[in-house]
Amino acid sequence: MTTGIASKVISRAKRSYILYHSIKERQKSFVLGSIITILFNGLSILVSGITSIFVVRALGPQELGYLILFMTGTNTIALFADVMGIYYSNAYLIASNNCDFQLPTVTGTVLGYGLIVGLVTGSMSGFFSLFRLLIFRGFDAPIWGILIGLNVLGLVLLNQIRGLFLGHSNFLMLGVLGLSQVSLYSVLALGTTYILFWRTGAEVAMMYLVATWLCVAGALILLSRQGIARPSLRYITTCAQVGWRAAITNWLSFLQLRADQYLVNWILGPASLGLYGVAVSCGELLTRVPGMMGSVIFPLVATEKNKALMARITLRRCALVMASVGLILVPIALFAQTIISFLYGDTFIPSARALQFLLPAVIFLSGLLIVDNHLAGLGYPVMKIIALLLSLAINIIGNVVLLPRLGIIGASLTSSFSYLIWLLLVMGYLRWIAHKPITGVQSGDVVYKTPVIIGN
Repeated sequence: MTTGIASKVISRAKRSYILYHSIKERQKSFVLGSIITILFNGLSILVSGITSIFVVRALGPQELGYLILFMTGTNTIALFADVMGIYYSNAYLIASNNCDFQLPTVTGTVLGYGLIVGLVTGSMSGFFSLFRLLIFRGFDAPIWGILIGLNVLGLVLLNQIRGLFLGHSNFLMLGVLGLSQVSLYSVLALGTTYILFWRTGAEVAMMYLVATWLCVAGALILLSRQGIARPSLRYITTCAQVGWRAAITNWLSFLQLRADQYLVNWILGPASLGLYGVAVSCGELLTRVPGMMGSVIFPLVATEKNKALMARITLRRCALVMASVGLILVPIALFAQTIISFLYGDTFIPSARALQFLLPAVIFLSGLLIVDNHLAGLGYPVMKIIALLLSLAINIIGNVVLLPRLGIIGASLTSSFSYLIWLLLVMGYLRWIAHKPITGVQSGDVVYKTPVIIGN
């Protein structure tokens, strides 16, 4: 009897040690990934922020509105071009070891897919008047069609390349890629605006296009050295099994974050978009660190089998991040007008009020970036789609009602309320997962029977 009790104690001690060791390894992966991501993205934020200040001062509200809509519009189209969600489904399959394809085949398939959909959507959005009218209202000059088409193609390829790096938790290359794009754009944009005195939205947009394609070229050279095999239609089919949820949730997420800018342009015009864009830029700058942490969480959640434990960890991190961001925002709320005037000039003082009403949205978004990446790592459960649909509907209706009455402040108020609804829904779902009594794979996951680690 004594021997049996001793055996049970030893067995439980071994299990406890294994659990402790696995938690320790997860924490080490999260910390290391976060440090790398924060380091590179911190530099990107610094470069991007400085560039933004000088570009805003050089262009003024009207031309800045065109530039913002060009960047937002082409990024939106590039996201929607991924109709099967290959970007995130590919990253999910690699991270969770749920496919049996070799790395060169995966790379060739993803790049081939990106090239085809990029050419199709780039051509349609750049040269078909219906798409230009729907998204790029007021972009009448022929040069805009060329810029839009080529930038969409470049961004589609860049998105697929990021998916390859994300699946392998290669945060170093993700950081290098992001920093390179920002730095190249900074050098080119500042050089043209302050040395050549090119000060129209189209001229600065051209520099953004060049930076995008230089990054694509560099990444393609790196990937070609690792091996690129013939594309596989079967891998596309495998991705599509989880990709449809990935596509829908990412489309809805981006629309939720950018619907206010499109509606401001439609209802109030590009000058108002320029003013509101400054407020949004300042607010989103404060969510960059939570966004970095979220990108680190995604592959870790996809790999982990104890979903309840990971959910509890994520909820704690979410609460800590939101509290930290809230404290940082207090002085910004008090001195918003002084900050905007100092950074961007007196022309953009109306942006200060919009920023003050947007700050609650910043707090909610910082939490959403943590929770949403966790849900992505679970294989995009349907609840994420439901939450996005509801909050997007609130966002659109609120902007249509409030923009004519309150101006750009209406967009800030609507964003804050719709983000709150979005956050409450997804956090409630994550709490439900956290309190489930069983561990292992949850019903929201997509699992394949023969997991094989991708490699040469």
